Amino acid sequence: SIGEQLDNYKKYYVWLKRFPNKSPEEIADSVKNVFGPLGQLEKKRDIQEVDSAYLCSNIEWAFKVWQEQPWGKNITFDVFCEYILPYRIDDEPLAYWREIYYEKYNSLLDSLRMSDELDKEDPIVVANYLRKRLPIKKHRFTTFTPGKLGHLGPESVQELSGSCRDATDFGIYLYRALGIPCAIDFLPMRGDYNTSHFWMVAWDKNGEEYMSEFPSQLGLVRDNLYYKSENSPKVFRYHFSLNRAICEAMAMQQEEIHPFWRLPKFEDVTPRYAFSYNEELKIPSSKLYPKRKNGKIAYLCVSSRNDWFPIDWTVYNPNNLVFQNVKKGCIMRVATYEKGQLIFLTDPFYMDKWTNEMYFYSADKEKQEVVLYA
Repeated sequence: SIGEQLDNYKKYYVWLKRFPNKSPEEIADSVKNVFGPLGQLEKKRDIQEVDSAYLCSNIEWAFKVWQEQPWGKNITFDVFCEYILPYRIDDEPLAYWREIYYEKYNSLLDSLRMSDELDKEDPIVVANYLRKRLPIKKHRFTTFTPGKLGHLGPESVQELSGSCRDATDFGIYLYRALGIPCAIDFLPMRGDYNTSHFWMVAWDKNGEEYMSEFPSQLGLVRDNLYYKSENSPKVFRYHFSLNRAICEAMAMQQEEIHPFWRLPKFEDVTPRYAFSYNEELKIPSSKLYPKRKNGKIAYLCVSSRNDWFPIDWTVYNPNNLVFQNVKKGCIMRVATYEKGQLIFLTDPFYMDKWTNEMYFYSADKEKQEVVLYA
């Protein structure tokens, strides 16, 4: 999406940092009062808009930093293609961000490149060294926005204000512009917060995975106790390229697909973030509702305030309904997706982390009145 009004609304993120004593809601109101309604944004397609000069510039700068930086020798071509080369993150306006970030931040690594003590051939050593020297170290966090703005783009995220996704985007631009491979891992829906969550992942010279909520330091994924015990059933890794295996498997069912799964540019990395998970989560056939609809795809859903959100899928088979690699400890529900709606196949259920017992929560026939004081 592009448009002058979109650029105006992005001043919200500048003002968040400039007026720390004002709440995000107050600042959002000011944006709307100054610039008026956001209105309908103009959408453009890369295949129609991107010219060869832009792509060539991205390719040249990506190869430049891969080949010139000392840590580039420990980055394979496949890793380079997937985690350094992409010219954008998602739906942000296109910009010549590589050169801008390189010119602004590369000099922060000059002393590291001349050091004989630090391992300048290890991308993680470089990444953490760079974080300590960033001029902006504090992130003003808020999920509140004045409108649906999508990914902000390389200029606005440098303010380090906004959501976890905005901060992670900044880290992606920064690292890739300096030849450090990195990716975005995310929870499509948290099991206890009714929202998604994003953070960064990168690799050392031995291929060991590190993660961080930018701008904090990167630490080993396998040592992160919080994410291993956190109750969200699924963790994905975002890719620039489409996961064609999922697309082809779902297309074979020849039915309407839930919007989250129509263009899946991600892979499942749940086992790397779990103490306890089920390699196979089987739904007992006795717990399935009588099937009145014709959906062929069954979705595993978690709650999202007054709705449910599909975080996994499988082919519907009432006698063998199985989902793969699901973290335990969250309320879930199974549904199909038909005519733009989730059609539920089970009551909500919970799988205990320690006993593997499944508890289904069915509505009683009798109604009760309750009084809520808060």
